[in-house]
Amino acid sequence: MMVREAIGRNMMWKRVTVACLLLAALLAAGCGKVPTTHFYTLEAPSMASTGKTLPYDVQVARFRAAYRLTQDRLVFMPTPYHVDYYTYHRWAGFPADMVTAAMISSLKHAGIFRSVSDVHTGGKPDYILRGEIENLEEQDNGTTVTARVSLTLDAYDFQTRAVVWTGAADYQKQIAAGSVDDVARELNAGVRQGLEKLTRELAAGFPEKKATP
Repeated sequence: MMVREAIGRNMMWKRVTVACLLLAALLAAGCGKVPTTHFYTLEAPSMASTGKTLPYDVQVARFRAAYRLTQDRLVFMPTPYHVDYYTYHRWAGFPADMVTAAMISSLKHAGIFRSVSDVHTGGKPDYILRGEIENLEEQDNGTTVTARVSLTLDAYDFQTRAVVWTGAADYQKQIAAGSVDDVARELNAGVRQGLEKLTRELAAGFPEKKATP
């Protein structure tokens, strides 16, 4: 009797084990492979020296960003009032940080000012530049897909707090293929062109003489 009970228990455990293995296999097949996450960066423009250096020390504050752009997922907008995100397509860092670093790089290569640094380095600069990312997303309109980049920038006197210069740049490009990789490429191109435009306008229009307090 005891032998039969032992055999029965062994067969029951074998059936349970087989059932568990089959269930695990079914769950694995149902879940499938986890999609690959793609990461993208935002580059600084390739600026050459403007040939004119103003005797000012300038610091760049971290760019502000529209609320939808304060995380690392790429944004797409099916309608002007609907914001959505690509789960597996992300920026390599926060857009505000990457655009700020690219702005500093662009200014340094252009040689417009005596020195350019991040605002967190401290000290008392002559001017502070502060910018905002208003658009950095895919905008959809029916079958049309557009990469949109909008940047603003201003400069204010560190002592008087008076704004001495303002600028803006806007970039829109329709995407023929419509893939997310194509959108990311055009957004990067838009940032580069926008920062180049702002850098050149700074060089051309920044006041050469500091206002008297």
